[in-house]
Amino acid sequence: MKQYLPRIPLLTLTAGSIGIALRFWLLLIGEDEKGLYPAPHISRVLLLLLTAGVLIGLFLTAAHAGKSRSYSTNFPASALGALGYLFAGIFMLYSGSQHFSQGSLFLYPITAVAGLVSGAVLLPGAWFRFRGKRPPYVVFALPCVYFCLRLFCMGHTWGDEPEIDRFLFAFLATAASIPALYQLWAFSVGQGKRATCLLCSLIAVYLCLVAVPGDREGLFYLAMAVFFFLNLCPAKPSPRRAAPAPAVETPPVNAPEDMLPEQRDAEIDALIAELMLQTEDFKE
Repeated sequence: MKQYLPRIPLLTLTAGSIGIALRFWLLLIGEDEKGLYPAPHISRVLLLLLTAGVLIGLFLTAAHAGKSRSYSTNFPASALGALGYLFAGIFMLYSGSQHFSQGSLFLYPITAVAGLVSGAVLLPGAWFRFRGKRPPYVVFALPCVYFCLRLFCMGHTWGDEPEIDRFLFAFLATAASIPALYQLWAFSVGQGKRATCLLCSLIAVYLCLVAVPGDREGLFYLAMAVFFFLNLCPAKPSPRRAAPAPAVETPPVNAPEDMLPEQRDAEIDALIAELMLQTEDFKE
């Protein structure tokens, strides 16, 4: 599976584009008098098969990407990565502002404020990505909290929705963005893992793309897909460190106890003779 790793991001992007086409196909068919799409339509079947294939393929391949925790290795300086931060920050500001008018539940204004603050901290994160420096953890922690709050708001808003296809992929995209942001958060404190981050980010890319058609926040999901895609860890495994060269063994010096008796006697006689010469020189 390792030889397929460098192609996985582009294959995921291609699968997401096919998912968008299948969603548009379903939307073009229209709803019946009950507000439902035709249940046995082939676009639904193909989309489910595509999604299952993408998830299985990612789980099988991304696990070979390694477990490096170095931020500089996994997120080098990148202008495209910085562009992803700008896209996500701008559209997160827009998404957060929409929650003020979604209902009277106290959770909506809290979610709106969380979205505005999250977008505001993502924008300066572009500078860190452009320079290849580790950003503060709040750059990812606050958006992670915002997506958690979005899930609760979605459950309240779509509780009475008769057609699951209207919100299923938006709900899945929001849920998948949480672990992807959490892994980036972990990297910002030196605890991330390359394989897990790559897997979560690519799943979020695919689901965010498929969530675009028919959703009133489609541009927001598109911006998040761009962010996760441009901010990926390198798919190719990092090179392994070379094994240290084996130490050269030097032959041990014979200790006195390892000598033969004849060698030991010769050494002693030589030392005695040297001492006697030194003594005679001293007397003279």
